[in-house]
Amino acid sequence: MIRIHKLQGYRLKQKKKVVSDMLMLFTSATRAGYFESVLDTMNLPQGASICYQYPRVSDDKDAYPYIHESAQKATCIAGEETLVFLINRDAPNAFKYIPLRKGKLLFCEESEGMLYYTVELGAYCSADNAENYADFLETEIDGKLYYKSQGGKRSGFYVFRCLPQTEVPVSEKPNSWRETVLEVSQCGYFQKAFPIFTKFGLYSAVKEQPVRIRCRGNERFFLLHYGKKYRAKIDYFIPDVKFDHDKAAQTGEVSAEMKIEIVPDCLESTLPLLRLGVESGMVKSSFAVKGISKNAELRYGSVTRTGSKESLYFAPHPIALKTKRSKWRWVLIIGIVALMLLCNAVDKFPVDKIIDAVSETGKEAAQLKYGQFQLAVAQFLNEYLGVYPALAGMLNSGLTFVLILIYGESGK
Repeated sequence: MIRIHKLQGYRLKQKKKVVSDMLMLFTSATRAGYFESVLDTMNLPQGASICYQYPRVSDDKDAYPYIHESAQKATCIAGEETLVFLINRDAPNAFKYIPLRKGKLLFCEESEGMLYYTVELGAYCSADNAENYADFLETEIDGKLYYKSQGGKRSGFYVFRCLPQTEVPVSEKPNSWRETVLEVSQCGYFQKAFPIFTKFGLYSAVKEQPVRIRCRGNERFFLLHYGKKYRAKIDYFIPDVKFDHDKAAQTGEVSAEMKIEIVPDCLESTLPLLRLGVESGMVKSSFAVKGISKNAELRYGSVTRTGSKESLYFAPHPIALKTKRSKWRWVLIIGIVALMLLCNAVDKFPVDKIIDAVSETGKEAAQLKYGQFQLAVAQFLNEYLGVYPALAGMLNSGLTFVLILIYGESGK
């Protein structure tokens, strides 16, 4: 089983890596909950942390039959490289192993008869040669890999470490996500249901830059700024065995509609349904943040479908996010207030009194009495005295309107 925790991000680097003592984590999808776990693994952006849990089978605290001694809690180190696999246990003759994501181990903990491995998801990856991947694992990791013998007996481990300096033939490529979901969709249990594979991305609407994911202690989240616009991009893949493509092309029928929700709602308007095609593609949805929330969630709110009666599965786990006002908002408010105070101060400045003193006693005497600065200000305002009151009134009215607008929005 997989549970979603927090977020943290880093960039995808396209390379093949030689690893030393890489932690290998295997999961299956033989139950409904596991379907969704695999869909979450393929959907969440880089940095989502997922908790893989493995049970013990007796009261003996060390009785974890699915975990090799090389990967027990005492041997785990935070930050070590990890590779996550799916085991296709429905494959004919022998199990099939599909690499899903790279990552790094955050921590390992034991609770209530379960051992939890929390992994920060990294790059999408795919096998260099999917057909021969099982042979590689059986050859290089002999005695550890979970497998089914010719007699039908199952043995091996779901969690172990490969040998030092073992070169694992997986690559990070631009199309790794699609290659992987194609492989996963061919697994028997995914063909018995209606899965929608998705890959979620969040970008600024103006510059199309990926949204930075923040880390605060153990908390990880998308940080969205009040008043700014964002765009969600969702790559999707629907196994083509589910539809009559010729009929769909003639009728214009869509295979599914998906809705994105943010709870509690802090958006300018309701996001529309996203219409998905009959096999694969990308959909986009733009929105503006118009509310403040310290703990919000972004999730797929609902999915409807046409053309199939199978059970529908999609990535259900939400992504944590927070919304805040930009620091420049307060700079703007302080600047407006300061300018309004300056306008009022100038409006009450004793221009006539200083100018009369200059006329009666002379410039030098007036300067001694009021100072050089006040005298210069009085002379400047006296020159433009005819237009200043009107300009000051208009400026104060405009600044007051802006302040009311800012505080009015903050109350929404």
